[in-house]
Amino acid sequence: MKKIKLMFAAVFILLLQVTVYGQSGKYEEQLVKNLSSVKTSETAAKENLVTKAQIYQTGNANHTSISQRNASSKPNGAFIEQVGIYNSVFLHQQGVGNKLNATQTGSHNSYSGDIDGIGNSSAVMQKGTRNEINQTVKGRYLDYTLIQIGNNNSINQVETSSSSKPYKVVQQGNNMNIRIEQSNVGLPTPTGKRQ
Repeated sequence: MKKIKLMFAAVFILLLQVTVYGQSGKYEEQLVKNLSSVKTSETAAKENLVTKAQIYQTGNANHTSISQRNASSKPNGAFIEQVGIYNSVFLHQQGVGNKLNATQTGSHNSYSGDIDGIGNSSAVMQKGTRNEINQTVKGRYLDYTLIQIGNNNSINQVETSSSSKPYKVVQQGNNMNIRIEQSNVGLPTPTGKRQ
C-alpha cells in the first residue's frame, strides 16, 4: 500500500511539473508570437525620439521601472513587452511628448504609471486574469489607452488634466473593476514646457 501511495505521489508531482512547464511554454509561445509580429519594434522605429527603451521579458516576477524626464521638443519613448505571471511595470513620465507602449500577457501582472506634462501618450494592454492598472495623469493634451482582456482585472486612474484628448478605456471579461476619477479644480501647473 505504501508503494502505491509513493508511486501515486511521484506521478502527481510529475504531472504538476508538466503542467507548470506547459503554462510557462504557453507564455513563451505567446512572446515569440508577439515578437515575430515586430509590432513594438516597428512602432519604436517610426518614432522620432531622443532615447528609446525597448524591453522584452518572459518568465515570472520580472520588474521594469522607467523614469523619463525631458523639457525639450524631442520626446523619449518606452516600449515594454512582458509575458508570464507576477510581472510589474512602473513608469514615470515628465515633460513634453513622451510615449509609452506596454503589453503584459499572463496573470497577476501590474502596471503603475505617473504621467505629468504636455502631449504625453501611453498605451497599456493587459491580456489575462487578475491584472491591474494604476495610473495618475496630470497635464494637458494627453493621449492614453487602457485595455484589459480577461477576468478579475482592475483599472484605477486619477486624472487632473485641463484638456485631454479623447481617450480609450476597454475591459472585456467577468468580474471587472474600474475607477476613473477626473478633476480640473485647483489644477497644478504641468511641469512640461514646450519650446
